[in-house]
Amino acid sequence: MNKKIIILSLIIFLILAPIIGYQVVSAKTKINEKLDIINYQTTLEEYFTSYGYTIDNPNIIINPYKISPLTALIIFETPDEEEITITVEGKDPNSTYSKTYKPSKVHYLEVLGLYPDYNNTITITYNNTIKTFNLKTTPLPEDLIPIKQENNTNNLYFITSDNYTYAIDNNNEVRWYLTEQYSKKITRLDNGNLLLSTNNYLTENISTGLTEINLLGKVYTEYNITRGYYGSYALTNNTILVLSNNLLEIDKQTGTIIKEYKLDNTYNTVSYNNEIITLSNNDEILEINPNTNNYSKKINTKDLPLENKILLPIYTNNNYELSKGITFTTEETKESKENILLINYKNIDDNYNKYNINITKETDKLIITGNFQETDKLYLILDKFLDKKVYDINPKVTYQHISNKTLEGKYSIYIKINDTIYKTNNYVSF
Repeated sequence: MNKKIIILSLIIFLILAPIIGYQVVSAKTKINEKLDIINYQTTLEEYFTSYGYTIDNPNIIINPYKISPLTALIIFETPDEEEITITVEGKDPNSTYSKTYKPSKVHYLEVLGLYPDYNNTITITYNNTIKTFNLKTTPLPEDLIPIKQENNTNNLYFITSDNYTYAIDNNNEVRWYLTEQYSKKITRLDNGNLLLSTNNYLTENISTGLTEINLLGKVYTEYNITRGYYGSYALTNNTILVLSNNLLEIDKQTGTIIKEYKLDNTYNTVSYNNEIITLSNNDEILEINPNTNNYSKKINTKDLPLENKILLPIYTNNNYELSKGITFTTEETKESKENILLINYKNIDDNYNKYNINITKETDKLIITGNFQETDKLYLILDKFLDKKVYDINPKVTYQHISNKTLEGKYSIYIKINDTIYKTNNYVSF
């Protein structure tokens, strides 16, 4: 009888242990959680309604996604399907921008190319209706100083810099910019969106991945690259070739790494033509045939191509889509090989506080920032009943994230700094 009771008790324990461990942690305080850009924008879109709005009383939202101040949405409905033209008045024909939308009863009109600190005139026309609106915008940031470009067309130069991504017209006036630091190489995709870096950075020059974003500031896709994005990419039919610590080939539809090309040098640009991958720096060119995996090098005698500037029309034939974006994480975060026993640990003290460590959670990741010395040995420990995960923290990196691909339940958070383990008394829930 006793043997049966012991076996039954063991079975019950094995069944209940994961359930208990999923919820029970020793820490008291849940860490701060914030909406990532995708979910934040979804909350903003709750107000992008057309119901009850007409051309005489439209729903007008300036800077609809809070990161593109020289844009707006004008939203309304018409009794019949109408082909509507919107015009943003410029200071001459080449700085005036128009777009005609396909017939519809529900209208989401993008207003692009507004002047900063200006009472802009917007005209909407269809059938015998002509309606004019005036939209007042805020001034440019003082540190946004555009680089002058020669341009005699109706297109704009889209330029990325260390601080801003912006566009200037034929008069060298800024007509569009993003307040967040989306930068590096700039390309317009077939759907009219731009492909830029993310606005988070592992170091000063290495961002956390790529972002597909439209001119209103709506993020449609984020590709989080654990190893970082080094500033150049190339597009194939179904994949993106991304410069990281090696050359990564990422599936556009799933965000997964489907191939990795090992590099023995650092390159600044990557391109893809006639099924050949070309990487270059100031000294050499490396060509890779992805079909044969053959590598060949030669001396570079040309200047590197400029990838942070492109001449484009501000409006495209593609219409704005009110759909939720998606975030892809290319790889799960690797656990450390360090075996750390949570026996002797300390509570937070002045030594811990001097590092200014901040840990926050977004929907799909845990984010760690701090002011560390390059010689520091750092580890993040996530602990729960019968489950402990240890991650290396790179002291050279100012922004790090742990993906949630292998995390489930509640974890107490510990930080090991050199030889001292600190119990933060915080927990995170996935």
